[in-house]
Amino acid sequence: MIDISNKFLPPYSPDLSPIELCWSKLKGILRSAKTRTFDALDEAITVAINAITDENAINWFGLIIVGYFLSLFR
Repeated sequence: MIDISNKFLPPYSPDLSPIELCWSKLKGILRSAKTRTFDALDEAITVAINAITDENAINWFGLIIVGYFLSLFR
C-alpha cells in the first residue's frame, strides 16, 4: 500500500503566485523613478514593463514550481 495524503493549498497563496514576483519588480522600478507628473509616470511604467524579460518570467515560474514541490514534502 502506498502512503499518500492530500495537501490542500489555501484559496490564495501569494508564495505560489508568479504574478507577485512580477508586481514586486514593477513596483521597485516605479519607486526608484520617483515620478511627480503623469507624463513621467507614464514613461516610468513603460520602462518598468519593458524591464520584465522572458528570462524573468521563466525563472519566476521555475521558483514557484520548485517551491510547490518542496512544500509537498514538509
